[in-house]
Amino acid sequence: MKKVKKAQMILIKVLCCIAILCVSFVPFFNDTVDAKAINSHTYNDYFKKVTWIKRSGVWSLSVEPKSTLTKNYGNANVQGAHASRSYKLLESKHKKDKYWKNSGSMANQYLCHVQYAGSIKSPWNLEPSRKEYSYSHTVKKKCNP
Repeated sequence: MKKVKKAQMILIKVLCCIAILCVSFVPFFNDTVDAKAINSHTYNDYFKKVTWIKRSGVWSLSVEPKSTLTKNYGNANVQGAHASRSYKLLESKHKKDKYWKNSGSMANQYLCHVQYAGSIKSPWNLEPSRKEYSYSHTVKKKCNP
């Protein structure tokens, strides 16, 4: 259990570092994007609807993203900054929900959906019961390892 908690903390630190790096370098890559603007986005800027549902006996956080998350910015740094910001907001709002657990797995599933599912698939169903694997394994398993 301590290894899982340590891994979750490492993942959160890595995500925060990525967000900081992405937001810090955004102005160098795209003059039309203001890093402060990304950090000013709120929960409601990113999500149409987020609710807990039960599918086949498994609890899932069902996330319907807004175009702010699914839009192709043509810049991986901008997309990464939005992904990091939106996940922090999602986790902050729901981490005390009784079904929220396994933040590392939830983060991997979420980031995979942002990067690969985009607007192609909605809602995104994040299942806290899923075991935490590496991000690459999560991607190989189509966001649901």
